[in-house]
Amino acid sequence: MEYVIDNIDWIFSGAGISIIIVTYYGVRNFNKWIVEKKRHDQESLKENFKEKNLSIESGSKPNPWEIVDDIDNAPPFQRDEKSKYYIGNDVRWIVTVGFIEEICKTRIRLAMLDRGFFPWVSCDVEIDQYLWLKTIMPDEKILVTGKIQDVHLNVISLSNPRIYRIE
Repeated sequence: MEYVIDNIDWIFSGAGISIIIVTYYGVRNFNKWIVEKKRHDQESLKENFKEKNLSIESGSKPNPWEIVDDIDNAPPFQRDEKSKYYIGNDVRWIVTVGFIEEICKTRIRLAMLDRGFFPWVSCDVEIDQYLWLKTIMPDEKILVTGKIQDVHLNVISLSNPRIYRIE
């Protein structure tokens, strides 16, 4: 408050008012730009998913938890046979990143959680195809598509994976 009292002449001069107005409109327009950019990015993402016949809102059924639950509820000696039922099924799931492990210089293993919870969904991808994975944080949501390759205990492995970032 002392600053305002000491500089009242300068603040209400033409220069002071100009700086205040420019700052106000600059911040206001910057906020509008941010909102528009987010809206544009979301629309672009939806268009990208439409082109690939994907949906951000829903995943395929059964989801990972339902698969593991179905196998776990089978009699012990029928679980292997039950898990074979799911092998080869096409899936499209929204998952959260658990961790990423480098297999070699060009390949990584991506371990994901079903909507943030067990079971694990695992796949291997070429890092060059998904450079954005280098900046992804744990617990970020992504969309993964592919075929179920194996179901063992609480891990569902996918083959032919495709991964899409959800922002």
